[in-house]
Amino acid sequence: MGIKEELTKSVDQIAEEILRDWRGQDPGATTGIGSDIHMDATAYAAAKWGILQGIKWVARQMFADTADEEYLERHAAMRDIVRETGEKASSLLDRYFDDIRNPEGSGSAGDHVKWSKSIINVKAAYCKNISSTLGTVQIIVVADASATGSEAASNHTDVIGTATSISADKLVDSAAQFQTKVVRPGDVVVNNVTDKTAVVVTVDSETQLSLDTDIFTLVAEAYTVKSLCTQAKDYVRLKVTPNLHPDNLDVIPPIIQPEDVTMTITGSALGLTLIKSDIVAYMNTLKPGESLIRNQLRAIAIKRGATDLNLTEPAANVAPGSTTMIRPGVVDVSAA
Repeated sequence: MGIKEELTKSVDQIAEEILRDWRGQDPGATTGIGSDIHMDATAYAAAKWGILQGIKWVARQMFADTADEEYLERHAAMRDIVRETGEKASSLLDRYFDDIRNPEGSGSAGDHVKWSKSIINVKAAYCKNISSTLGTVQIIVVADASATGSEAASNHTDVIGTATSISADKLVDSAAQFQTKVVRPGDVVVNNVTDKTAVVVTVDSETQLSLDTDIFTLVAEAYTVKSLCTQAKDYVRLKVTPNLHPDNLDVIPPIIQPEDVTMTITGSALGLTLIKSDIVAYMNTLKPGESLIRNQLRAIAIKRGATDLNLTEPAANVAPGSTTMIRPGVVDVSAA
């Protein structure tokens, strides 16, 4: 019998095996329920079952795809993958296996994507070679909208200044223009004096940021606020081989292009809400440069029970630019 079968036995099965062995050694022994032998066998079986459960638990933690979340995080940490706030265990596991399937090299497209995605609040990244400029690499960085407010990663120039007053977990600079300069949640603040860093949680006003940790203790400490694109670019520069000069690296956010969908349907089971949610989900999967296909919208409706439909928007397939990402605008699904 293999170890897998052994680990799946119940207490009763284990007890019966013990009793069978006992009867084999002493055919005349009393082994029925209530006998001393039966009680001893049941106690031994329970103890063995408990040990087997412990072995099963240890075995599950050995592999990332069966490990409990706490131990999945440890597997990921061994590959320098940090679980982001609000990230599902399945997403963390996807990142873990992606790292295994695409081992780090000397600067391939996959490496650039991996390096960019290692930045906190970067949800996805896409690497493109710009054919018009030999050796130039372009990375499109998609932000985690739940944390930053938009999938278009922040891309402002570095914001510099000095702290003018001290407040816990805040950066206060009376001369700053954080909102005007489009500082966003997910940006990183560097205390240039101590080299400590913190992530922007909220932009409270033109002159104040809330941070995820306290890094300022003295008035007049200089700081730099780095956008998500700058963070990704700086990290890729550190990782990439010297033959790719930093001037040839272009890290940008996607252009978000909302597209409306208007559809009227007929059918025996009008799952209007489900059709709408499926259309929204489909459009949210589109990558930069990927077209919105009318037939895909039709297929979604038919799968949910529509027998006939009239799709008036979009009037044709929508082909965006290479750095543009289509997202749902107003999606209107109604009964004919």
